[in-house]
Amino acid sequence: MVNVRVVNDVDLPKEFGNCWYYVDSNLDGARCEFDRELAVGKTYALGSFPVAAAAQARADRWSPVIFQWYSKAWADRQGGIEALAKADSGRGTTPAPGPGADIDLTVRELRRKSFTA
Repeated sequence: MVNVRVVNDVDLPKEFGNCWYYVDSNLDGARCEFDRELAVGKTYALGSFPVAAAAQARADRWSPVIFQWYSKAWADRQGGIEALAKADSGRGTTPAPGPGADIDLTVRELRRKSFTA
């Protein structure tokens, strides 16, 4: 499971069916789960996960996109993806799954670069 978060003037379009989207004040988040185990030692890419500039975006308020990874076992012990999204939601907001197809992980080769000083 991955928890994707953005703050301030960055928004997450609510797209993927295997993600539960939540909002809390100036934070947009998505908790996404995958129905396969990840092999140890492999590198994975998280499809094309879109972000968008909010209508009132200011260049001095951009921030990084934060990806936090958790095991399915951990998420299940917390009550599952929906419960986690509810816990992350701000007062008066309700999380919901995205309406579209699932986002998937793909195996990628990790390119290593050497740097010289």
